[in-house]
Amino acid sequence: MTHPARHRSVRRLAGAAVVVAFVTASASGQQTPRLEVESFIHEELTLGVDPWWGDATGQTADVRPRPAQPAQARLATVRRGRGLQSLQRELSVIRAVEPSLDPPTRAKILAAGRKAVEDQASGAIPLVGGMEAALERVLGQVVGPASAAAYRGELEARAARRKAAAIAVLVESIDRDALLDHAGRAALAAALRERWQPEWETVVAAAQRQRIGESRLPAGVTEAAAIVLDGDTWAAWRRLAREAE
Repeated sequence: MTHPARHRSVRRLAGAAVVVAFVTASASGQQTPRLEVESFIHEELTLGVDPWWGDATGQTADVRPRPAQPAQARLATVRRGRGLQSLQRELSVIRAVEPSLDPPTRAKILAAGRKAVEDQASGAIPLVGGMEAALERVLGQVVGPASAAAYRGELEARAARRKAAAIAVLVESIDRDALLDHAGRAALAAALRERWQPEWETVVAAAQRQRIGESRLPAGVTEAAAIVLDGDTWAAWRRLAREAE
C-alpha cells in the first residue's frame, strides 16, 4: 500500500517533470506536447506558503478533475506554475529582509504576489522580472521606500552571483581547450563582464548536463574571446574545440 506522503511526493515530481517538458519544448520551437494531466497540475501548483505568511485569500484550492484544455490554457497553466515557484522564492527573501512585518501587511504583500502570478499566467506582465517588480512596488507602498530598496539590494546581489557563476563556466569552457595562463583567464573574464548579456546565464544549467564546447557557447562569447586571445592561442583553441566535438 502506497504511503500517502510518498504518493504526494511522486505527484509533485511528476507535475514538475511535465512543466519542464512543456517549457523545454516551447523554448526549442518543438510542437507543444499534448498534456492530459491538468486534473492534477492545478492541485500540485497551488501555493504552499509557510505559516508566517498565512493565506491572504482564505480560499481553498479547487482540486476537482478538469477536462483537457486548449493550448493557450495549458500555456497559462505552465506560466502559473512558474509564477508560483517565483513567488515562494521571493516571499522567503522578503521575510528575511523584513522579519517583523505584521499580519495585515503580510496579507497585502501576499495578495500582490498572487495577482502577479495570475498576471504572468495571462501574459500581462513579463515572466522574467515581473514578479520581482510587483513585489518591490507593493513593499514601497505598504512598508516604505527603505524596505523596497532592501529587497532590490537582495535582487541585485542574486543577479551578481548568477553573472559571476556564468562567467566562470564560460571561462572554463574556453580554457579547457585554449589552455590559458592566469593572466589570460583574467583577461577573458574581464572581456565577458564588459560585454555581458543576461542570456549567458543559461550556460550554468547546461554545464551540469553536457560539455559546453564552442558550438554551444551563447552568441557573443566567441567574439569576446577573439578580442583577448592572441592569434596562435585562438587558432589552437578553435582546432581543439572542434576536434573535441
